[in-house]
Amino acid sequence: MRRVSVPAVSTPIASITIVGTGRTATGIAAACAAAGAQVRVAGRSAERAGRVADAAAALAGRHVASAGLGPAAFADADMVLETVVEDLATKRDVLGRVEAWATPVSILATNTSSLSLRELGARLARPEAFLGMHFLHPADLTAVVEVVRGPATSASAVARVCELAARMGKQPLVVQHDIPGFIWNRIQFAVLRECLHLLDEGIAGIEAIDAAVSDGLAPRWVGGGPFLTADLGGLGTFVRAAAQLFPTLASDREVPARLASREAHGDTFYAWDEASLARAVEFRRRLLADQRAHVEERRSLTPPAAAEP
Repeated sequence: MRRVSVPAVSTPIASITIVGTGRTATGIAAACAAAGAQVRVAGRSAERAGRVADAAAALAGRHVASAGLGPAAFADADMVLETVVEDLATKRDVLGRVEAWATPVSILATNTSSLSLRELGARLARPEAFLGMHFLHPADLTAVVEVVRGPATSASAVARVCELAARMGKQPLVVQHDIPGFIWNRIQFAVLRECLHLLDEGIAGIEAIDAAVSDGLAPRWVGGGPFLTADLGGLGTFVRAAAQLFPTLASDREVPARLASREAHGDTFYAWDEASLARAVEFRRRLLADQRAHVEERRSLTPPAAAEP
């Protein structure tokens, strides 16, 4: 696929150690390897790290190494990318240990989806080299990655990670300020809150609300995001609709009871069995793979964003 265009950097990231062996590690390792980097997966269990590395190599068609969690796994890494459990204390502990093992010029990145970069990096010796690199799952197929600045992140670190993202064929979404949820999750959860509100109010059922998004909004948004959609629909129309709708949209600050209750009881919104769940996961992977071509065509057709009036 066509590579995303970003400015060249003097020292591209050529070697990456990925710390973690959970659900997202395989896709991240595959995406990094497909970008041409030398990749190593490191974890507390060398055996589990080996399984992740083998799975990533199969996806990327390139060798991926593995190692236990120790100094030797980080000695030659241009970048260390942490993707352990989404817990502040755990991530802080891992980041502190691997920073001591990394080279003095290594970039240190976290795949956090929600934690504060300020809090995660508060105890690091080189906060200028620390940033967020939040991959969307599955990382080997999705077309964007969030690059999140911490309070002290250097411009050089951001540029080098954006260049790496471009080699992956991903659009780097630079988050200029550390805000909970960054870009993707703030939009995702704003939509989820409104969907739960419609369900709670008896406006529509689960299947109808899901279809409105997956069969209505999603295909439209593949052709362009909310701003481009507003341009094509006419800003006058959107101003009038916003005046009517914005005061009525969900704005609850608490987790909706319907969501919390289902989670507490081990329930889901649909009655899945193992086979149907596996088919749904595979369908989403095929859909994402097919979508990449449409994303590239849309990017080629969309002009630059206009300046503020």
